[in-house]
Amino acid sequence: MDKTTHEVRLQQWHEIIQAQLASGQNKRAWCRENGISEKQFFYWQRRVRKEIYERQQLSLAPAGSAAPCARLVEVPIIRSASSPATEGFRPEAVIAIGNVTVGVSGGISEALLMSIGKMIRYAL
Repeated sequence: MDKTTHEVRLQQWHEIIQAQLASGQNKRAWCRENGISEKQFFYWQRRVRKEIYERQQLSLAPAGSAAPCARLVEVPIIRSASSPATEGFRPEAVIAIGNVTVGVSGGISEALLMSIGKMIRYAL
C-alpha cells in the first residue's frame, strides 16, 4: 500500500472510530448497527492507535536523535480579555484548565490541537 493510500485509510478509520466513541454505544453494538465488521474495526483501531503513538514519539524525540524534534516557541500571554489580535474572533470551543484558557476555531488541525494540549499540560 502506498503512503497516500495508507494516510487516507488511516484518516477514514480515525473518523469511524471517533464516530463510535461519540455514539456512547459499546463497540460491538455500534459495529453491528453500522454494518462494519468487528474484526476490521478492531484491526484498524490498533493501527490508528499505533500510528498516533508513533507520531507522538517522533514529536517528543530528544534533540540528538535521528527523528525530527519539535521546536520550542515562546508564546506571549495575553492578560486582557480583548486585544487587537482577538477582536472579531469567535471561538467554536474554549478549553479552560486551571488559569489557562484557549479558544479554538473549527478549522484547527488535529496536530495543532494536540500540540496546544501538550503545551498546556507542561505549563501547569
